[in-house]
Amino acid sequence: ADLYRADLYRADLSSANLSGANLSGADLYRADLSGANLYRADLSYADLSGASLSGADLSGADLSGADLYRANLYRALIDGKLIVDLIAINSSAYPYQVQAVLFQDGSRWVRMGCLWKSLHDWDSEGGILNSNTSEFPNDNSIRSIARADIFEFAKSTALKMTVPTKEAENGQ
Repeated sequence: ADLYRADLYRADLSSANLSGANLSGADLYRADLSGANLYRADLSYADLSGASLSGADLSGADLSGADLYRANLYRALIDGKLIVDLIAINSSAYPYQVQAVLFQDGSRWVRMGCLWKSLHDWDSEGGILNSNTSEFPNDNSIRSIARADIFEFAKSTALKMTVPTKEAENGQ
């Protein structure tokens, strides 16, 4: 489906199959996308503020530039793992999507463009400066430093996320 810049304000798209859909720039403010299949959907620069994405499959979805303020991502999926929290980070200094994610199993991940790893894996591989050096050489250039700074911000964000208690999940 091509829903580029579509006005879907408060739309009920629960359980919709939007796999591979172009929703770039769409107004999905307070839309119900709970249980929706958004596999490999383009949600770049979409307004998803206040939207319910609970139980949605976001595996491979492009969320770069998306507004996720107060979006409900609880129990949404990325690659079969349940999301507790996801924050998309936008910066003109790094042209690709950056996400800090906390999964229900307690693992924390950072996506830097096409590189998608747990914090444990990032640390064991020496961090961002030793990855994708053909495109981003570790040469102390402003571009290299900016990329490292954005990574550190995403990592710090992921580390500050918390798994809600059972009481919080039940609204108590």
